[in-house]
Amino acid sequence: MVHRLKRFIALMLAGWLLAAGHADARVYIDITSPQTRKISIAAPYFRPLAGATGSPEAGKKFSDTLTNALVFHGIFAAIDPAIYGGSDTSDWNALGAEFVIKGNFKSAGDRLILEMVLIDVAEGKIALGRRYEGEMINYRAMLHRFCDVVIQVLTGEPGISQSKIAFVGAKDSHKEIYVADFDGENARRITSERSIVLSPRFSPDAEEMVYTSYREGRPILYIKNLYTGKSWRLADFKGINVSPAWSPDGKFLAVALTKDGSNSQLYLIDRQGSIIRRLTNNWGINVSPTWAPDGKQLAYVSDSSGSPQIYILDLQSMHTRRLTFDGSYNTAPDWSPRGDYIAYNGMKGRHFDIYTIDVQSGRVVQLTGNAGNNECPSWSPDGRQIVFSSTRSGQPQLFVMFADGSGQRRIINNAGAQTQPCWSRRLN
Repeated sequence: MVHRLKRFIALMLAGWLLAAGHADARVYIDITSPQTRKISIAAPYFRPLAGATGSPEAGKKFSDTLTNALVFHGIFAAIDPAIYGGSDTSDWNALGAEFVIKGNFKSAGDRLILEMVLIDVAEGKIALGRRYEGEMINYRAMLHRFCDVVIQVLTGEPGISQSKIAFVGAKDSHKEIYVADFDGENARRITSERSIVLSPRFSPDAEEMVYTSYREGRPILYIKNLYTGKSWRLADFKGINVSPAWSPDGKFLAVALTKDGSNSQLYLIDRQGSIIRRLTNNWGINVSPTWAPDGKQLAYVSDSSGSPQIYILDLQSMHTRRLTFDGSYNTAPDWSPRGDYIAYNGMKGRHFDIYTIDVQSGRVVQLTGNAGNNECPSWSPDGRQIVFSSTRSGQPQLFVMFADGSGQRRIINNAGAQTQPCWSRRLN
């Protein structure tokens, strides 16, 4: 499946359908403004290309998939096709549409051609056009690619539709790693250890996954290539080998080891598993490293002050400062892609909830509450959303929300518990 997707992207035709001037350079929506309202958009059902045949069901499927991807970003409000019958109309203004996406398709066997244009209704002109060709099985990838181009044109920043979410799925007393699309669809198992597998972390280019496996009876770190399926041992030192975190350039990893004592300490290792240097040296348990986007700092969890709290280590000066002071149990930090915030789960009272903390000011914002235990936050690659695990419906399941805590919704419908999500950082 992954090989087919990679070949599809390599063969994709991404030229302009129609001349659109310099529309790519224009930013229509300022998503950094707190007063930003959702933009009204319509995507009538796709129609067969001239001279081609195609089922109405396929045209509706393509429209729905694209619309759902756009709405997921939190920028758009979609006009229900039922209002206008799903067909093109000459009076989009009357329906309140600010942008319209018109799509055509042609399918032959396992091949698919999609042509799409984005129309600025107010200006009455085409803002964007694309043509994609590939295997029918990859129709979602084609539509998601166009969605991200739309986001780029309208906001100046890329969309997240091509990103992936990894998580630990529990089934039949085993825990394995799964990878799903950004919206939770197409979840598929990528490990078959028949054991306990934890802490999946995408490499910066999203081509590899590092994780902890207990298949040999104790925690050992492995790397798996997501394209070839090949996996190999990364760290197998005496004691435990856990909490892997890739450096932003993908050349190194921060990991937690007990090779030199009973308590775990953080070490910097290379991709071959050789130790570059020791990063922490205290009596506490030190785990869960997460890198600043510039690679100059590392946040991690330590109980050296008596309870688990989050600290920041400057990798040049090796100076450490405590970041969290509010709450008795703060763990699972994840540094935002923009570098300004760290998301984490903290306990106040009897339940864990998700918080963000401003790295500079220390200002804390609680994002979840009164909804079971909420843990293991992971930022979307654009820094606008967070995926996390929640027990609000019973067993742990995956939810996403926007960075201010709004829009909380479940995204994975698989049976069994889902924990430890990780959102890939690569956008295309």
